[in-house]
Amino acid sequence: MDHQPLTNLPTLSRFVMYRSLWTAMFAVGALLPVLRADEKSGTVKSGRAEEMRKIVQEYTKTYQEFLRTMQSGGTNEARAAASKKLATETPALVARAQKLVDADAKDVVALEALTFIVQRNPRGAASAIDLLVEHHAKNPKILPVMSALSNVAGSEKLLKAVLEQNTDAKAKGMACYHLGNSLHRKGDKEAEVYFARIEKEFPKVEYGKTRDGKVVTLGQQAKRFLFEIRNLAIGMTAPDAVSHDLAGKQVKLSDYRGKVVVLDIWATWCGPCRAMIPHEREMVEKLKDKPFALISISADDKKETLVNFLQKESMPWVHWWEGHTGKGMLNDWNVQFYPTIYVIDAKGVIRHKNIRGPALEEAVQKLLSETK
Repeated sequence: MDHQPLTNLPTLSRFVMYRSLWTAMFAVGALLPVLRADEKSGTVKSGRAEEMRKIVQEYTKTYQEFLRTMQSGGTNEARAAASKKLATETPALVARAQKLVDADAKDVVALEALTFIVQRNPRGAASAIDLLVEHHAKNPKILPVMSALSNVAGSEKLLKAVLEQNTDAKAKGMACYHLGNSLHRKGDKEAEVYFARIEKEFPKVEYGKTRDGKVVTLGQQAKRFLFEIRNLAIGMTAPDAVSHDLAGKQVKLSDYRGKVVVLDIWATWCGPCRAMIPHEREMVEKLKDKPFALISISADDKKETLVNFLQKESMPWVHWWEGHTGKGMLNDWNVQFYPTIYVIDAKGVIRHKNIRGPALEEAVQKLLSETK
């Protein structure tokens, strides 16, 4: 199912296309400043860092051309050509990175090369991760690439090794965070263990900064995940969400107790969200005489953006505006992607999460039958 992803920092801008490619690009070249420093100090052999730089530059150029084509609304032929070019050139770059690893798997060039291989060659990821565990789990320089590797199958082995073997507090803390995040995406209950560990051992470690320069700590991030795990699972009574309607009046989820409620957390720029609108319109019309409420909660930066959108697009149901401020419901409920859907029964219990289309309507109809 398609989602529009968010960055984990609550007020950072979202990137709306190709999540896996964006994550990969985030780490491509993350170690290049380190490579330059190590090359100058003689820590890495001459030529290795330069070759890795060329690999990164060539991939980045091809990827950016691909992305521009995909975002430009070009012809199908142009999109196909861009996809083919990326698919053709990437294996050759992976092979060049592998040569650097084969020559020396222990230096920082190999760390960058192994990261490149893991992200772009899933078939060779297992052996690359084994080398990362063997030679780099204790290296503080692994920090810049962990966020990208956390989305790769099999990366939990590396993250656990970093958590247990590395002596750098930030590396250990980020490994703990990404372990929790990876397990959480899979619905694994063990995620709670790692987020709770962050609160005890790494609460003040910096995770990143917001757009206005405020530091976000791992403790703050863990708190959001723990709230979701402990309060927003299926079968739990939903906490009372507080937001604002389009007139600026404070509104609460508890005002709808006694009705079946669908919370649709979305944004006007979100393609999968917009794709839901026609079906939502039909569903609302079918259920207009039933104890049912569809509440769309907008994360658009400006309320005017939502208001202008609603003037052009018929969405005759309840609308709240939260904005993307890093505070309030979106932050408290740890919203990670759009749309995020909660289906809540008349007693206020969360019964379904992140279902759409016919499955959503069927779930609502069943819950309505329970209210009779």
